[in-house]
Amino acid sequence: MLVPDFFERNDMAKRDTRDYRAGQYESKEDARKRRQRPMVAFAAVVAMVALVGGVWAYHQYRLRKAVEAANQPAVLETEAPTEISSDEMNKQLQQNGLSVDNEGQLDLSGGNLDLSSMEQALAAKLQEGGGDTDADTALDIQCETDSEGNAHYTVNGVPQDKRPYLLDQKRLSYNGVAYEKDANMKAYLLLGVDSHRSLQETYERMDEGRSDGMFLVCENTKTHSVKVIQIVRDTMCPIYQTNDDFEITDIVIDHITRAWDTGDRHEMSGNYTRRAVSWLFGGLPIDGYLAGSIPMINTLNNAIGGVDVTIRQDYLTKFDPSFVQGATVHLEGDLAEKFVRGRDIDEQYTAMTRMERHRQYAVAFEDKVVELQKQDSNTIPHLFDLMQDNIITDMQKADYLKIAMDIAMSSDPLTEDDFCSYNGKNTTTDYDEYWPDYEDIDKLVLSLFYNKV
Repeated sequence: MLVPDFFERNDMAKRDTRDYRAGQYESKEDARKRRQRPMVAFAAVVAMVALVGGVWAYHQYRLRKAVEAANQPAVLETEAPTEISSDEMNKQLQQNGLSVDNEGQLDLSGGNLDLSSMEQALAAKLQEGGGDTDADTALDIQCETDSEGNAHYTVNGVPQDKRPYLLDQKRLSYNGVAYEKDANMKAYLLLGVDSHRSLQETYERMDEGRSDGMFLVCENTKTHSVKVIQIVRDTMCPIYQTNDDFEITDIVIDHITRAWDTGDRHEMSGNYTRRAVSWLFGGLPIDGYLAGSIPMINTLNNAIGGVDVTIRQDYLTKFDPSFVQGATVHLEGDLAEKFVRGRDIDEQYTAMTRMERHRQYAVAFEDKVVELQKQDSNTIPHLFDLMQDNIITDMQKADYLKIAMDIAMSSDPLTEDDFCSYNGKNTTTDYDEYWPDYEDIDKLVLSLFYNKV
């Protein structure tokens, strides 16, 4: 059985190069087939030609292997890695163009290495200071989006046929601008699952449950300021495909809302969704997730005495007669769920227009919680106590309670301007589809999690 490794090191140079699935990028026409061919393993070998040329060759070898490893989604095999014997290595070297002399030693007579280029590159390195630069070498990523909306990448001048997952690096250069990771930034995934049952109940394969509400909370742990990326539920991107036992069988292009549906509706679903979100954001590490189902909306809303919202759209009376455009409505009872979840499935792209109401309600809810917390310091802990029987998370209670307290008591209150999303293209087949603009996503991640240097 294949199981995803969700806690691998973010240092791409130390990733497990046995992973057999590649980073996903393909044309939209092919992607709609919702199948992705397994990646053919890339093999590259560099020989030592001389003391001078060898230093440069070894450095390039490690760099290319690092790029290759970073492009591969993390899927661990249960068996230990296979060691390659020296005979097998020699055989692979010969297959890649090197030959053997009369004494059985490998030589370069059959190779295709440009010695003059290697010497020039080494001279340039020596002029810059030379030495072991692995620790401070930043990858050079170039991205160009064509007229069809397809992003094309090169990494250190090497064209990539798939989108690279490199936005976990401490340092990088993107389209000519140098960036360094902001160590104060953390990313937490919040999921609202479309189920009227507790997530701690046992679910069968065909039971309901998709993550309709998806929010990536980006917290600066130094200032406790927050930005929230709203993830469009119909985003078409790589997710795991699983069998009836929830075992991973493939990686396909599908709606990101279905990532939760491919797991057991418990920790496995959380991990599968966490992985899909990381891929969507270019390999960005997700520091934790918390998922809750529909009953939690009204429970928490009623616990704080409801919130007031102004109705902005003209069609919400379909969900409740009191939702008249321009009216201020006190959301209590089941009105909170109606306001947050209501959408017209007979109209296109209403999942996206509903996102405005998500922002509006989240800000109103936080304002009310902050007000109550100042009067009673037990308000936030009490709300989390109400959630305990209906959530799935990979974080300790003390951790997510501290995050909530830090955010709620921040001097910088949450506003709708603190919410953002990413550009993309809406299309419709049997269902609404949102094809993301990966270059725009990359720039969004860089703006929130990196600093220009």
